[in-house]
Amino acid sequence: MRIRHTLPLLPLTFLLAACQDAALPTVPHAPRADVVASAALTVNLLTDAGDGVCGDGSCTLRDAITSAAPGDQIGFSVTGTIALTGGQLVIDRGVSIAGPGADQLTVSATGPSRVLYVLGTGTAPVQISGLTIANGDMNGPGGCIQSEGSTLTLQAVVVADCRSQGAGGAIGSSGDASGFGRLNIDHSTVRGSWAANGGGGVYNNHNSYLFIRQSTIALNEGREGGGVGSTGYAVIVSSTVSGNRARFHGGGVYAADRDDAGMQVTWSTIVGNVADSDGNGDGDGGGFYNSDAYFSVTGSIVANNDDAGRQAPDCGAFNPTPAQGAVNLIEDLTGCAFYGASATVQADPLLGPLTDNGGATLTHLPLAGSPAIDAGGTVCEFLDQRDLPHLVGAACDIGAVEVQPLTVSIDIRPGSTENPVSLKLGGTLPVAVLGSASFDASTIVVSTVQLAGAGVAPRPKTQGGGYMASLEDVNADGYLDLVAHFSVKSLGLTLGTTSLTLTATLTTGAVVAGSDLVRVMP
Repeated sequence: MRIRHTLPLLPLTFLLAACQDAALPTVPHAPRADVVASAALTVNLLTDAGDGVCGDGSCTLRDAITSAAPGDQIGFSVTGTIALTGGQLVIDRGVSIAGPGADQLTVSATGPSRVLYVLGTGTAPVQISGLTIANGDMNGPGGCIQSEGSTLTLQAVVVADCRSQGAGGAIGSSGDASGFGRLNIDHSTVRGSWAANGGGGVYNNHNSYLFIRQSTIALNEGREGGGVGSTGYAVIVSSTVSGNRARFHGGGVYAADRDDAGMQVTWSTIVGNVADSDGNGDGDGGGFYNSDAYFSVTGSIVANNDDAGRQAPDCGAFNPTPAQGAVNLIEDLTGCAFYGASATVQADPLLGPLTDNGGATLTHLPLAGSPAIDAGGTVCEFLDQRDLPHLVGAACDIGAVEVQPLTVSIDIRPGSTENPVSLKLGGTLPVAVLGSASFDASTIVVSTVQLAGAGVAPRPKTQGGGYMASLEDVNADGYLDLVAHFSVKSLGLTLGTTSLTLTATLTTGAVVAGSDLVRVMP
């Protein structure tokens, strides 16, 4: 009997130990974009102008925001693009806006205006999900979104093609007079935006808290911090910062002027960013730059970044507070000796392009043979950026993405329907890894094959030695299958064992896995 092994979907976890260590706030859950809450107000028009009232048969987004009471939920019965002709939308109370999906509905500025201004909501949460917010052009901070003295969460949101003549090309966040401000970016994308000052994608001001989780910040440009700039408290977890440009320091990430847990980057990928992008020789740290700040990096890839003078292509630091982190892959430590002890690996990570590798956002997948694979130890985030398990195999992969095993079909005791195994009789157990039109079983490296953690049984020297394994077509489908034999005593079976999982590595370096049922007898 054979069944196809698939990995189960695992629940989303949201707290990060590093966040707790930094005394950062717990990030509230926003509603998923594909589960729109029952809305008190429903937007049914794509136009902008309205009468400020919903419930009279017509409701624009501006009407809904104007009409909403604290705690109200706003949903949509329309898809397409809402072009704002009346200037920015202002939210000054805690509300939820749940769109049908970022690929289904866009809220776009027209002319010189940002899209959204969230002002003075304090701890009352503003939650936005399932939208694209685009084309803001602001003569000030926050090209598309500016949040001040508020608690703003963006989940499953795309913020794109924005411009700011201040800081925060796409998104700006700052605290109020008491120092309160929270910005949470979760399972979202910030891309293609430009800032005259810091934070081409996102800028976090001195008295604000920023939490970026399982998100991608890509193809943005700013003066310092092409992707993310922060002088406040910030945590970046299981995220990708790629292809950003800074005219000064920090092509990907820039942190400054915080010596008390200012910036923490964990299990993330920072690649393909450029500092000193204008080539005037004034700018370092293509991947990230630490200017007089606490900036720790753990379990992350920092590689293939650049600056015009090559003084500090991957990372740079000026008067940093000691906070190095650990188990990183940093390709080039030139100008970045401060982080040398944290670089477990110094090599090209061999990543694929920024593309759809599953999950809500684009990522870089480690290719076969990547030194990031299984190099991060056994303590890491529970889920990677794509919401897949981050501990697969012997150890965690460094970076935002964990390489998952390819699914193969296996057949324990080929030809048997019940797959009986006797603990008393012992002996060996044959298992076939089935070949097919899309899978060549001959590419399996026999020495890597394990069943329930046990290797293939050795062939007696009198029979030539090696492993008890052969290529046969056990199911007569015209494709060769790898049949391997395992010592029953090595499998750790109990009467409660009902299935066994086989793993193996291919000659390409890819990992495969499959499971089948088993009936254990005394």
